[in-house]
Amino acid sequence: MADLVFNIAKGAVAEMVRDAAANLLILLLKTSVADATQKDFDDLAALIADAGVDEADFTNYARKTGMMPAQG
Repeated sequence: MADLVFNIAKGAVAEMVRDAAANLLILLLKTSVADATQKDFDDLAALIADAGVDEADFTNYARKTGMMPAQG
């Protein structure tokens, strides 16, 4: 199971969640290419365009946007 941050997003993921949650997209992949290959994709379109990558299409599946919990 992949557990990585894409090269283009390093240093920016926390800011995306904190400042503009709609900029962080969370999705599930059914199949994917090796981490070493996918970490160099620059956007979602490039990732999904790869022949070895398929986004989930299960019943009731939907992409989510990142959100920070309410600060009290």
